[in-house]
Amino acid sequence: MEHQALKELYIDELKDIYNAENQLVKALPKMAKTANSEELRTGFEEHLEQTRGHVQRLEQIFKELGEKPSGKKCKGMEGLVAEGQEIMGEDFEDDVMDAALISAAQRVEHYEIAAYGTVRTYATLLGDEESAELLAQTLDACGQRTIACGNIGKPLSEVAREKNSFDVLTVEVSSFQLETIRTFRPSISLWLNFAPDHLDRYRSVAEYRAAKLRIFENQTETDVAVVNAIEKLPAIRPRTRNAALHSRKPVRTSRRR
Repeated sequence: MEHQALKELYIDELKDIYNAENQLVKALPKMAKTANSEELRTGFEEHLEQTRGHVQRLEQIFKELGEKPSGKKCKGMEGLVAEGQEIMGEDFEDDVMDAALISAAQRVEHYEIAAYGTVRTYATLLGDEESAELLAQTLDACGQRTIACGNIGKPLSEVAREKNSFDVLTVEVSSFQLETIRTFRPSISLWLNFAPDHLDRYRSVAEYRAAKLRIFENQTETDVAVVNAIEKLPAIRPRTRNAALHSRKPVRTSRRR
């Protein structure tokens, strides 16, 4: 996989999360004020402090990368915040309002978990262990236990035999391993570039490419595939995020059929 292409995607996603977290910093005090239960109000206040910590860790990562965190608007979080504002404008009874606020907060939490799990994967693949650790701290704060494994870190088979339970696995797999999969199904897959390789093992470039394409084989429309926009792939089932990595154009989201 091409190092520079992945790094561009990584920085783009970090900017997206940074904007999302800052939107959340502004929204959480309003949710706390609207909450009727003292326990729920305290929970929102604690989440606000956690989110400020997330922002600080992201700023530390940007500083190490020599990049500015500005320049990206997270439309996903913008939509979630708008839904929360709509809920707060409803004329619900106290208990119903609190239940609706909890529902809105859970959607935000799941969005954060998915976003941080993805960028931690990128950091690990780039060999940026310090940033990967900072991002893992944020996932831990969200209640998610993570580990890097496969061709990086521990072998996946070893992790599977352990008694520890992980919420997010960052797995690097090779075409050799994909040849024999049956049920392997990543929630998020990455295809960033393709170059003729391992022709001592495969009879042709097409056979090698077919082996690598199996990473999408068991994914469904509820999963996500991150694909370099310059790569011409056949129709795949997961939702795709087509990243124009070489031209630094904005990332666009589409559904491939």
